[in-house]
Amino acid sequence: MLFPVLWFIIKCYFLLLRSTHQNREVFLSHLAHGGKGIVVLWHQRLVPFFASSKWLANLNAAAIASASRDGDFAAMICRKLGIHAVRGSSSYKGKEAMNELLEHLRENNVAVHILDGPTGPPGKVKKGIVRIAQKSGAMIFPLSLSCRKVWRIGSWDRMFFPKPLSLISVAWGKPLSVPPFLSSEEFEQQRQKIEEILSLEQDMLDKAVGCPYRVATD
Repeated sequence: MLFPVLWFIIKCYFLLLRSTHQNREVFLSHLAHGGKGIVVLWHQRLVPFFASSKWLANLNAAAIASASRDGDFAAMICRKLGIHAVRGSSSYKGKEAMNELLEHLRENNVAVHILDGPTGPPGKVKKGIVRIAQKSGAMIFPLSLSCRKVWRIGSWDRMFFPKPLSLISVAWGKPLSVPPFLSSEEFEQQRQKIEEILSLEQDMLDKAVGCPYRVATD
């Protein structure tokens, strides 16, 4: 009974938000030509992502949600938005979740991945995205999201909640590819490259929008 009530409140909240997308056509064109894509973002910006992701409903996307009780909430929102929720995390059922996501990408073209979730540290890319891109052959699409007026909660990443009637700015970065075979050194270089690019692009968008906060800062 609790989830239906929560979803009603969340849906009403989402209706009070607007969003604009920059360069999304590059991602949609990639899919239209049969390509596979993994949309990546920071955990701190998960709420504005959910609020601006109605366009994902018909793409049969999948995303990993933590297998913990906290992850139940995110998994519920994913399902309501038409995103298949794969349950697992780096500390629990991580391998199973990755295999399920890879299986999904064999049959479908879109996945969503939170780079520093589910528990951080904030702004630090974990190794999973590199492995997923290697094994699936999917391109990585960095996604930056920002808003000028937000609330933050006291979670490990100071999660953002756009204030009602706010405009969410969504910027799509250039796609990144990961070679299927990498040495340990090259693997780490790929991980760092993704981290540096999204950190830079997210910071640039925050400054352009006038957002008073940054990822991985107090």
